[in-house]
Amino acid sequence: MYCDSPLKNPVGFIACGVMIFASVFVLIFFSGKKIYHGEINTGQMEQRTYKFEITNIKSSQVSEKQVLEKQGSGNKQPLGNENLYQSIITDAAEKHDVDPALIKAIIMAESGYDPAAISEKGAVGLMQLMPATAYSLGVKDLFDPEHNINAGVRYFKGLLNKYEGDLNLALAAYNAGSTNVRKYQGIPPYKTTHNYIKRVFKYYYQYQAEVKYNT
Repeated sequence: MYCDSPLKNPVGFIACGVMIFASVFVLIFFSGKKIYHGEINTGQMEQRTYKFEITNIKSSQVSEKQVLEKQGSGNKQPLGNENLYQSIITDAAEKHDVDPALIKAIIMAESGYDPAAISEKGAVGLMQLMPATAYSLGVKDLFDPEHNINAGVRYFKGLLNKYEGDLNLALAAYNAGSTNVRKYQGIPPYKTTHNYIKRVFKYYYQYQAEVKYNT
């Protein structure tokens, strides 16, 4: 915009100055407002995307994510989540004559009470049953807590009977397989298996202590 000299046209010069000032004000005002809304919209967009990703991980893509990422890395949930499956555990314990505290300990060591857990080797659910083992036990839905726990306890009871009540050998077979227990004529020399047995006993003692405390 061009303005006349204040000497030639003082009124026009003042009017011109007012118009320039108004234009600059409007430009700054709307520019700032636009940027402000852009920041708000971006934040909202990021929040919606975050919620969508969390939902996908917990539902339709949970299996894919857990297959790609190794499970049982030590990020176990605190003791106490067994209360969600207390009635199922109690029924399975009575049916197969296994200490419910031991069942809870095995579930804690195996999956941390995550019914959707899948190991890198393909073990599934709360008690981390291999599909072939589950099939032989007649399990229809490995992700169903009741099916998984009942089949897992039934399988473990069979191992206890096989090893004449030797809990260490039964746990070793549950973790590394009966073939390896037979091969090494005892607990296999696998660090993961030895650590697994230690974890189960650790949780077992804790659950037993809870029972004594609550009675």
